[in-house]
Amino acid sequence: MRDSEHRPWTLIVVEFRSDVDGSEWRGFHSLLRALTGAGSKVVIISRLERLARFGTVNLVRINSFSREEYGYLFKVLAFGSSDPADHPRLALIGKELAAMMEGSLVHLNVYSSMLRNNLNVQFWSRVLKLYRTVMEANLSVFGEHPRALLDKGSTVDITRFSPSAAAAAPLRFMLLIGGRGSSGPGPGEFPRMTFGDIISGSVVLPMKFELVWESRLPPYTVISGTCVAEKPQHSASPRKKRRT
Repeated sequence: MRDSEHRPWTLIVVEFRSDVDGSEWRGFHSLLRALTGAGSKVVIISRLERLARFGTVNLVRINSFSREEYGYLFKVLAFGSSDPADHPRLALIGKELAAMMEGSLVHLNVYSSMLRNNLNVQFWSRVLKLYRTVMEANLSVFGEHPRALLDKGSTVDITRFSPSAAAAAPLRFMLLIGGRGSSGPGPGEFPRMTFGDIISGSVVLPMKFELVWESRLPPYTVISGTCVAEKPQHSASPRKKRRT
């Protein structure tokens, strides 16, 4: 590209899958400027909002759908080629579930894909109940919605999703979203599981595994996270009342 004075410049898009410290970023940014020259621009994309500290303009959230837009997208992805009008009870359950997700694209992809494969009222009701339980558990322990925790790159407690995990008390299964890629598992990696595996309760969860799912939105990338069983720290809850 060239500016109004016909000087060449470059637009560079950098995707961060994890946080970096200031010195690493400054070194990388200096290298980019040396390679591309004055006038070039760098755009950072990431799920981690804290990386906005490196920006020189206001943060832009690309997943900020309105409630109506998000609900419509969830319905389209969850029902696929089926007509929601033919499944009025499922449509109501889906609407309630979408409202609880607070606009999370990760949750949108995971749950719509899982529900689309089983258009059964009992199954959808169970998923809704499990999601509400997990949401309330994270609000109680961390004081934040799972969507907010994911956006910050924090771990999310998903123990209540699995009957086998819930029975493993006092262990908690903590999920941390890692990165994206299209390659299959390599030798020596942890076992791979899906949310469908967890919610079905048909398997006993290993102490450490990789949770994977494919995005239903272009470019249809495979998203993965690491889940580890750990003992809860006996720290005061953010919502714990003061003694009188």
